[in-house]
Amino acid sequence: MTKLSASDKELLALIEKLLEPWDGKTYGERQTEVAAKLGKSVRNLGRLVKKWEEQGLAALKTTKRADKAKHRIDAQWQNFIINTLLIH
Repeated sequence: MTKLSASDKELLALIEKLLEPWDGKTYGERQTEVAAKLGKSVRNLGRLVKKWEEQGLAALKTTKRADKAKHRIDAQWQNFIINTLLIH
């Protein structure tokens, strides 16, 4: 069984709150409230809820990008772009 961190437990509780029975009017309000608490847009919250419905607890696992904070183009291209912009 997977142990959840306190933040994951809070996230789980908020997602479950969204999945409770609702009507169209209160769901939008609830969705906006939960998105604000999580610091996410309503659209990203919708993606997270969909992922939760498809994957369960696995959806809560955060992954780090392998290329985070790394340049995606090599130094030669960077220099070319910078020099081209400085000339014009």
